[in-house]
Formats: sequence, structure tokens, C-alpha cells
Amino acid sequence: MRTVVVLALAAALLTVAPNAIAGSLSPRLHEATDRGRSNPRARHRVVVGLGLRNRDVLEAFLAEVHDPASPNYGRFLSQAEFDALFAPTPEVEARVVDHLVANGLEVTGRAPNRLLIAATGSVGDLERAFGVEMHDLALGGQLHYAAMNEPTLPPAVGEHVAGVLGLDDVGEMRSHARPSGPVAGPSAALGTNCCHLSPNDLATFYDDSAGYDGSGQTIAIAGAYAWSDTDVGTFDSRWGLPALPAGSGQICAGASTATTCKFSAQNSIEIALDVEYAHGTAPGARILNYMAGSTSFADFAVMYAQLPYLRLRRGTSGSGRAEECGAGVGGLIGRATSTLAPNEGYAPGAIARGIETEGRRDREPRRSVRQPR
Repeated sequence: MRTVVVLALAAALLTVAPNAIAGSLSPRLHEATDRGRSNPRARHRVVVGLGLRNRDVLEAFLAEVHDPASPNYGRFLSQAEFDALFAPTPEVEARVVDHLVANGLEVTGRAPNRLLIAATGSVGDLERAFGVEMHDLALGGQLHYAAMNEPTLPPAVGEHVAGVLGLDDVGEMRSHARPSGPVAGPSAALGTNCCHLSPNDLATFYDDSAGYDGSGQTIAIAGAYAWSDTDVGTFDSRWGLPALPAGSGQICAGASTATTCKFSAQNSIEIALDVEYAHGTAPGARILNYMAGSTSFADFAVMYAQLPYLRLRRGTSGSGRAEECGAGVGGLIGRATSTLAPNEGYAPGAIARGIETEGRRDREPRRSVRQPR
């Protein structure tokens, strides 16, 4: 009888063991100097990513929608269709929200497709809600904070959570574009000058003789920092391009005062390259620049969730280019392979999986061309 009771008790304990959310811990902790426990009153913002439903069905559909031989080729879902088939249910979202609120956090935002929940709270609240111990760290001459263990959640909550962003500020998104310095004047003839490329050169690179105009299409650039209208106008004038089509513009996914939503002489180089050469390749397509509220992983996840009805262009890189019309970028959260910050060794909790970005911060900067002046 005692054996039966012990086994039953052990089984009960196993069923209530908290779920560890793997992949949310910064892999750079070993590089930092631990300064001890964080101030329990310090406040931070986190973003909780929820898992997709019917993921195997979604993976199969994503393969078919890009396969010219499939009857589903090009038949992208509307946002409502995606939500009905693959997004977390309202009940699941409410369960996670209730857990956060019960532990003292304030829920500050929810994605319409229920894949992201943003919340703020004190270190004490975060430690209680996610079962972590948060410390102050010194790294690279700067002070940071980080959870020292993977977050854990009650099974009824944790089984629906893909990951948590914001439990550290050690990692962030960084551009690899750098100024090239003084160079010779531009040449539109491929091969006569190494460092200035015209839109026609790009067409040559990709053997594109179709002369695609892009009219009626939208290109969305997802990243940080604003382009300069003067820079874009100079580029257009240099290469004989029309102005950006009506409806083009820049959207800030954070506070209007965020520095990542403004032009920066140093940090706007990448968006300048993106908008100018996208416009040069498809001059009839309108271009939208979505800017995160900061370079933190959490703010990038929130920005990705705001992209309307997007389908990702496979094989792209840079600032996360996407085309309007499709299941919504939220439908890509929870994909099997993460590329949010591949050189960090993690994309915390797999949030924003499947989205190509320039989040790699530990590699040598890649050489980039700069717009002709």
C-alpha cells in the first residue's frame, strides 16, 4: 500500500512541476561580471510569446504556398483566416494574462493575433512571475541586468508559452552596415567601379531582364531608424528614378520620441540602402519602413507583430524585408528555425522565428555599399 501511495504522490508532483522556457537565457552571461542581485524595485518591460496551434499544418501550408507545383501556390491566408487556424485561442491568452497580473505585472499590450503579450513590472514581480533570479552585470564597460536561470511557469501556462523577451538587456539588434568613407564618383556601368552600384547593376546580378515595376505592390522594411527624404531624393535624381509612390512612409512601433524612430547620420545607413535599392528595383511599389521602439529584442518583436498582412520573402536578409498580403508576420512566430539573433546562440524563447534580420552582433561587420553622393 505504501508503494502505491508513494508512486501516486510522485506522479502528482510530476504533473505540477513548472515548465522551463528554454532559450530565454542570454548565452553571454559567462562573459559578464556578476554584480549581485538586482534592485527588486527596478522596473523592466518583457514580451511573452505564445506558441502557434496546428504548427505541423502551418509548416506544410508554408511549403505549399511557395511551391509552384502546389494547388495552394500563392494562395495566402487573410489575417482572420490565420488567426482562426493557427493563432493561440482567446482562452490561452487570458490564462497567460491572468498569471502575469496575479504576480504584480501590468499588461501593457497584446498583439491582435494573440501571439505576443507585453507587460511591465518590478524585478521582484518578474522574479515571482517567471521563477528567475535577476542580477546586475558588467559587460564591455557598461552595466546590464539579466535573469540568471531559465524562466519557469506553471504547466497550464508554460505549455502555451514559446519564450520570454526582456529578462535581460545584454543582447540587442545591431546593424552591420558601416560608412565606406571617401570614394570615387559613381559609375552605373557594372565592373568599372567596385563600390557604387546602380539599380541596373542589381538587375544584372540577379539575371533579371523582366523589368519588373512593382506597381500595385507594397514592400515593408522592418528594422530601426528612419530614412532621410533628402538622401532618397538625391539617389532618385542620380539614377533617374521617380519619387516614392503615394502611400510610402515610415511607421514608428514605439514612442514617437524613440531615437530608433528618427534619422541618424550613423545608424540610418542600412535603411537608406534598403529603401533606395528596393525603390530602384521596383520603382512602382510603395515602401513602408516599420521602426522598432528601441534595439531591444522585445521592442523588435512588438514591431514585427504590427506588420499588417505580411508574407516573408524566403532567403532575404538585412532589415527583415517582407511583402504585404499574407498571413501576417505573427504567423511566423514560433517557426522551427530562429534567425532573430543567430550569433547570440539564441532567439529568446523563439519569438520572431523565421524572420531574417541583422541581429548578429558578434561577427565582423560585412562590407556594404553606400549610396552615391
